Amino acid sequence: MKELFNLGGEGFKSLHETDGKGWPRGGTFDAIGIDIDWQNQALGFGENRQEPTGALVGQVIMAAIKRLEFYQFTKFQCAEHKHAIRALKQAIQWLNSRTKKREEGRLDKECSSPVQLPLPF
Repeated sequence: MKELFNLGGEGFKSLHETDGKGWPRGGTFDAIGIDIDWQNQALGFGENRQEPTGALVGQVIMAAIKRLEFYQFTKFQCAEHKHAIRALKQAIQWLNSRTKKREEGRLDKECSSPVQLPLPF
């Protein structure tokens, strides 16, 4: 799926790939100052865990959290950044919950049908 969006006046390109059976594969996200190559397949877990081939969503969210936390020690400090940090940390918690379910073997039963959510923009 190829998407081209304009966010806040600055453009970005987003490309996401599947294996043809609906399983996510790699992809890219490019914008000024950002060049992300996404993880290309499930990492697995336990003894079967593989080394990442690209960025993980949680890592990218954490980068945004760290930048916003930095802002809170500058003249950019504001309540909106505080709320954004809280929301991003909650996103990390949801991703960790998904990982736990996957490791417990519950994810396939609970998430077997993809959910189509509307884009927020």
